[in-house]
Amino acid sequence: MNRITTLIGATAMTAVVGMNAAPAQAASPFEPARGVVSATDEAADGLRLLLGRNGDEQTLRRNLEQRSVTAPPEVFERLVAEAAKRDNPGASAGEIDRILAALRDIATIIGGVKPMDVDRVFKGITEASMAVAELQATGNLDAARRVLCGSGSAAAGSLSILSDVVRLYEASANLPQVAQVLNLLDPRTPEGAKLFASLPELARTPQVKAALVALSDIGRTLNKVDKHKVIALARDWAEAAARCDTSTVLKLPELMIRTVDLGREVLGILVRSNLGDLSAILAPRLG
Repeated sequence: MNRITTLIGATAMTAVVGMNAAPAQAASPFEPARGVVSATDEAADGLRLLLGRNGDEQTLRRNLEQRSVTAPPEVFERLVAEAAKRDNPGASAGEIDRILAALRDIATIIGGVKPMDVDRVFKGITEASMAVAELQATGNLDAARRVLCGSGSAAAGSLSILSDVVRLYEASANLPQVAQVLNLLDPRTPEGAKLFASLPELARTPQVKAALVALSDIGRTLNKVDKHKVIALARDWAEAAARCDTSTVLKLPELMIRTVDLGREVLGILVRSNLGDLSAILAPRLG
């Protein structure tokens, strides 16, 4: 868990600071001798044979659609364990088990996405795209209505997927939650101080430290907002747009009241929270 959380925290800190927060990895001094075919070479040759060495794009696409590569779960887990050992020879069996458990939870989250929601997204995008083309070509006002319908349907499907992903992610005991990642970003916490110390000297400035402190405070503040309520409200707006009939107009007053209430809740949380030095984020980064 700590390894996965640190990886996510380092990625987030890299996005904030603009410099790699991960420790440098030395290049491996071991290379296959000339004339020796490595396992990677064999896999590449097998893939080329599978897809067709000189096939055009249509042939490659057809081959990919007609064939799939599967492997037993134990083979995949062995490869992950070997990779973890190469990354850190001192990794314990317990650490590797936690990494594997987190990956299983990710697979559960992916498997929990409803095919009907995915299908709705693609159909909505297709409908909107065709309507846009018709609107540009003919100026038909009904096409403008169908752009809204298709876009709303695609958005509703996407938000339904997001709702399922967030629910399953939060239910996982093996994946790092928002609070853990925010602790890594915060230089005031032991784990955040350790990660901040791993930054290049150029990035370990008071301005960057203040920005990370403020960002972690903002993150903790926004994490108090019920994200499921936010997603549900956005999905209902998208559903209203997707209906494209008089029921959409009838739904608007209720949606507007819920939107105003949620806005007041968010503003109340922001007012009551100590957000630190926001100027560290708003001011241009120095250095």
